[in-house]
Amino acid sequence: MSARWILLVLEDGLFPDESICYAIKFARRMACAISVLMLAGNTSDGDEYHSDMQDTMKHTVDNIIAEGIPAEGNFAYGDKASAFLKHLALNPSLTAIVWGGNEEIGKVTVKKKGDYWFTKVKSSIQCPVVRPEVKDKFRKQIKARSFKG
Repeated sequence: MSARWILLVLEDGLFPDESICYAIKFARRMACAISVLMLAGNTSDGDEYHSDMQDTMKHTVDNIIAEGIPAEGNFAYGDKASAFLKHLALNPSLTAIVWGGNEEIGKVTVKKKGDYWFTKVKSSIQCPVVRPEVKDKFRKQIKARSFKG
């Protein structure tokens, strides 16, 4: 991994194109590498689900690399908060986090029992967290160039 990097956080097998495109553009502007982290809760989904998710991760990382950005892909199953913090600890020099996970991140304001897992860790994050939103112009770009293979 590069000395400076951006963490692209994804959840539960979803690879939102707008987040991937944003991470690429942001990494290019900041001269950073991208670490893609797929967080998935404990799941009883079959091997086909995991295989599809791994294929999509490989395709996503290959597309990022094809854009001239160093990249790596990682999976974490189980407790998302714990896996997220472990990933941060193992990868120093974090520049920013691009959020491609559950949209609840923008709605979280008060920490309560049962809240979204990110509320447990947000106070530990020492860098900006950005959540791209799709705009009409950006949506057209995404349709023209899909990263989902």
